[in-house]
Amino acid sequence: VRIPGIPNLITLIGFFFVLAHATLCMVYAPTLSEEMPRWVYAFSGLSMLIYQTMDNLDGKQAKRTKASSPLGEMFDHGVDALTVTFSGIAMIASIGLGGSWAGLSCVIFIGFIPFIFATWEEYHLGALHFPIINGPIEGILMLSGMHFLTAINGPQFWHQSLESVSGGVIQV
Repeated sequence: VRIPGIPNLITLIGFFFVLAHATLCMVYAPTLSEEMPRWVYAFSGLSMLIYQTMDNLDGKQAKRTKASSPLGEMFDHGVDALTVTFSGIAMIASIGLGGSWAGLSCVIFIGFIPFIFATWEEYHLGALHFPIINGPIEGILMLSGMHFLTAINGPQFWHQSLESVSGGVIQV
């Protein structure tokens, strides 16, 4: 039975988790530099893992039910683009960078530019080619891990010197 729209619903469910954690971050840290309750950081990490799972399932479900379409693919890429934005904002809040150039640079150079080049490559080659280590898998796992580390250690963890974190093993 072909039920149109189900893969897009899977995509949308994952995106709701991204919106939920980004909204929580903006409510608890309006300037993206305030310390938030630890459960918000943990929820952010979990939300990114749920988003990643849903993002991987939607295409498989579309192929399995023969419901894939160019419109569904465009919807998926649009949600992915919005996710880069909202998860970037949440990450800036999670590590307490605030509205700084460092935070903006992280979102642009780590999130936007690779996403734009991957989309451009897909447009010209007709398919996405992911390297062994890539953003949709390892990048999201890294973001989730950073949120979980912040839940355990607090945002001040990211503002320590490398020497103090390594116990003096690494001296800068």
